Amino acid sequence: MQTTLDLPDDLLAAARKVADHRQTTLAAMIELSLRQQITREEQFPMGDEVAYEKGPYGMLSLKKRGAIVTDEVIQSLIEEEGV
Repeated sequence: MQTTLDLPDDLLAAARKVADHRQTTLAAMIELSLRQQITREEQFPMGDEVAYEKGPYGMLSLKKRGAIVTDEVIQSLIEEEGV
């Protein structure tokens, strides 16, 4: 099936460059990317809580949740538990 996509010029140029480097077609790269996104959604459905955010070029990535765990946070937890 054929369809028409409206892509930003910079994205299209970058995709063509990668496709050329991989010795494949732009259509094959788009198909692969769509299949990966669909598979990811099937494996990790969003449900009520949206676990994804749009990253560069509109690709989904996992949202950062909660506090950042640092060595100091771990050390304070260890001290609280008396380990």
